[in-house]
Amino acid sequence: ELGYGFRGATFAANLNLYRTAWNDRTLTQGIQNPDGTFSTANILGVNAIHQGVEFDFTYKPSDKLSIIGMLSLGDWKWDSDVENVEIYDEEQNLIDTVNLYISGLKVSDAAQTTAALGLDYELMDKTHFTLDYNYFDDLYADYDPNDRGSQGDPQAWKAPAYSTFDDSIRHGFKIGDLDTTLTARMNNVFDTEYIADALDGSGSVAETALVWFGYGRTFNISAKIKF
Repeated sequence: ELGYGFRGATFAANLNLYRTAWNDRTLTQGIQNPDGTFSTANILGVNAIHQGVEFDFTYKPSDKLSIIGMLSLGDWKWDSDVENVEIYDEEQNLIDTVNLYISGLKVSDAAQTTAALGLDYELMDKTHFTLDYNYFDDLYADYDPNDRGSQGDPQAWKAPAYSTFDDSIRHGFKIGDLDTTLTARMNNVFDTEYIADALDGSGSVAETALVWFGYGRTFNISAKIKF
């Protein structure tokens, strides 16, 4: 991991490069025994690579306005096939041989590309308005690597990229000697329809994926009191 940070009078930023090798990870697979009962077996020797670049910054063009942003570009994938893993029962009888053809397949269930841009403007003393833009891409449907037992099995289905806007207004005041902040927030301002999570299906295509849509426009009000 390698990082660099910059701090100036109105601008601050961080840049981080990372590469993580997850070697000899263990996967668990269900096995049917010769007598019809089921047990589990640990599949060893599975490797994965997580690498990418992360950038964030804060810019204050004036005393009242702050601009905050971030960008994360990831490349997370399985790094090795596992072939001819022999599974034995407690009496050392061979009951199955396992192959996992996952080399080069993307790690699933998390967006590998994300970005955000936010504005914070002080309308008046202790009253701030914020607007946040959020972007998500390269989200691959969740799948079990144990199901990739044939050469040429496809990449998991990738959900469409999406973006949302959130805004809020917060006001600080006193309740006696206690500092209090009241915040009203609107999430997904434009009521964007998007897929927040997915489970891979047969053939790894959109028609067979099981998907969960994200929340539409929502509102909340909260109060924070410091004792």
